[in-house]
Amino acid sequence: MRLPSSGCTRAQACLPPNTLAEVEVDLRLRIAPVRGHLPVDQITRQQVEQLVADLLRTGASVRMVRGVVSTLRRLLQAAVDWGLIASNPARRVRLPAPETHTRQAHEHVLSMPELSRLIGACKGSLRTETMIRVMAEAGLRRGEVIGLRWEDVDLAGLRLHVRRSVSDVHGIRQERTTKGKRSRRVAISEGFAERLAAWRVRSGGDRATGYVWPGRVGAPMSAHSPNQSLARALRRAGLVDEGGVRLVTPHGLRHTAASLMLAAGVPLIVVSRQLGHANPNVTAQVYAHLLVDSQLDEAAAAFAGLGSS
Repeated sequence: MRLPSSGCTRAQACLPPNTLAEVEVDLRLRIAPVRGHLPVDQITRQQVEQLVADLLRTGASVRMVRGVVSTLRRLLQAAVDWGLIASNPARRVRLPAPETHTRQAHEHVLSMPELSRLIGACKGSLRTETMIRVMAEAGLRRGEVIGLRWEDVDLAGLRLHVRRSVSDVHGIRQERTTKGKRSRRVAISEGFAERLAAWRVRSGGDRATGYVWPGRVGAPMSAHSPNQSLARALRRAGLVDEGGVRLVTPHGLRHTAASLMLAAGVPLIVVSRQLGHANPNVTAQVYAHLLVDSQLDEAAAAFAGLGSS
């Protein structure tokens, strides 16, 4: 899809840098290779729907497809606003239903024995072990793991102060506030704190502002590093399917943390705070399927003595 250069200048002026970077990625890598030969005034709704079908056929996730169409809608709406086209052909395009958080949690969660196997497979690398544990026990998101600094770690108090996230945009690492722009304090176990302390000594992490898991020359590690470290550990632990595909992703470890906490009887509101959800209702919607029927007995037990003589 070709937009006039004047339009690009206006987009750059109107869109925040992070949003503009996401638009450029979608346009260059996902839209242009399929529909890049078409001038903006020749794009039809049928062609946008074909783009959706082509992306799905090549293995793109539903989330990616919906994001690409959102980008295309934004670009075409800008063309409408600038008087380049009369209407937005992507406005009412039919999209695949979004995957629910509940479905994702069902598909990408480790049991406690599986998590123990995974941690056991990391014994030769404190870096990998502690990185995996901060996701699987404390529920940190991948960007939060990358952005965690030693000044955020309170080993004595068994707390982490999660206040930043690091992401890659066109190969450039950008540091921003956490999702929802809210920092949070996260509890960690004594066992994890001991391993984290050992990693601090091993890594020479004495600088107060240094990253807990740095990349080269002290910079934030690549966004791919947690994925690669986890993938190697999963293979060593035998936690792959018949096709050799890993059973869990970094975000799946976050789901694992929530699942195991709820299974252990941790109150929903506490799990919500640990994960940094904006509202406990979000946590309830995602993980309601984990609250088994037997746990309802705890609600009834609160009234066990009522009316007895």
